Amino acid sequence: AGGFVAVRVIARYLLCVSCLGLCLISFPANASIVSSGDIDPVYNGLDDPWDTGILGVGITGLGELTVSGGSLVTSSSGLIGINYSSTGTVRIEDATSGWTVYSVVEVGIRGEGNLHIISGANVSGRSGVIGRHVGDFDSRVCVSGAGSSWTNLNTLTVGYGNDGLLHILDGGSVTSFWGTVGVYNSERGSSEVTVSGVGSSWINTDQLTIAKFGDGSLRVSDGGFVSSR
Repeated sequence: AGGFVAVRVIARYLLCVSCLGLCLISFPANASIVSSGDIDPVYNGLDDPWDTGILGVGITGLGELTVSGGSLVTSSSGLIGINYSSTGTVRIEDATSGWTVYSVVEVGIRGEGNLHIISGANVSGRSGVIGRHVGDFDSRVCVSGAGSSWTNLNTLTVGYGNDGLLHILDGGSVTSFWGTVGVYNSERGSSEVTVSGVGSSWINTDQLTIAKFGDGSLRVSDGGFVSSR
């Protein structure tokens, strides 16, 4: 963990030299996975798609991960802002870039977590949590721009013990089976979901609960749409 690794591929092919001679590695044009600071595992600069196992960003300090240009990351779980005094930030940028998580995406466990899904990018997982335990920071997810999406096959909880913020803007979309805003979080303030802009949506195929033993709010404006059973 820790250290710094960054890679940016600006051509469709990367020429490499090894003991076996010359080879060409094919990448999407302008594909990019960049990791910096406190992240585990550290990106090796080669794999795309990058299959990480458990991916932690901001474990005890500051960690960042950016995925763009059609690059793809897969992980068994995604943990952002894990311990106290940590800050983790993940950015998934532009169409065809994505992050697939086979279990849970947790944004802000005991530290500060930030997840930005923008310009047509997508993130998918079994469930999502924003603001997991009591701490000094709000954690937030922003899904912004037409085609940008966050898909949760099971539950999405915004604020579980701590405050969480979810912004769905300008045509972004979030789907979940069961959504909850504000669970056991009343000591610090209120968790909030904002859905704003034409085409912006939060679709719950089952229930949506606001303020479950805590404080939570939902704001829908300017053509945004929210649905539940």
